[in-house]
Amino acid sequence: MVNPIEFSFRKIKTCVRSLLVKRELDLGNNIKEAISNITSLDCEGWFIYVRRNTFLSSQEHISFFI
Repeated sequence: MVNPIEFSFRKIKTCVRSLLVKRELDLGNNIKEAISNITSLDCEGWFIYVRRNTFLSSQEHISFFI
């Protein structure tokens, strides 16, 4: 199961890598910029996604035992 922090780390890593491709080699500033790209809407979406998939996954497990 994936949790919301994994989604945020994925977005940070993707942004940092794209900045490195552009030859911006200051890792500290790249990380700061990547973190600033995470919005409250991103976080809300990740939590909703995890909540839905956790619920569906638990329903599948319950139906397996019935």
